[in-house]
Amino acid sequence: MACGFAYGSSAEFLSTVAVASRRIDATGAGRLHALDVLVLSTGFYPYKLDFEVTGECGAGLHEALEGSPEIYRTIAARGSPNFFMLFGPYSPIGNNSIIDNSEAQAGSVMQCVELIGRGIVRSVSPKASVTRDLKSEMARPILEEYDVVR
Repeated sequence: MACGFAYGSSAEFLSTVAVASRRIDATGAGRLHALDVLVLSTGFYPYKLDFEVTGECGAGLHEALEGSPEIYRTIAARGSPNFFMLFGPYSPIGNNSIIDNSEAQAGSVMQCVELIGRGIVRSVSPKASVTRDLKSEMARPILEEYDVVR
């Protein structure tokens, strides 16, 4: 393994392919790498991608992340099944420990990956109603949550 980074006893099943790619798709056009998980390390702006991710029905991830996106708990966007990110839009950076946030977000992603890996589901994608509700909840004025005496 090129980077030497892996947890647990599964390290013998891991491999790293560090190459520039123009396209990654399900057809295997070009050089084929059979994989279960593709990890993209994009740096300090994990959701500001310099490449296009095309999801369901040709929906682009760029469009899903523009403006004020509807995101599921900062880790997943509607219309891009099985695509997960850490520290996506609305991540609580600066007011909590980045280590705690990393562990919580990675734990949520791994729960989904485990369901896929066990064959329980083929794909997961946030429900539109759930992402809308979460966004509405974040936009609600804080005083709506408290009994206020004026």
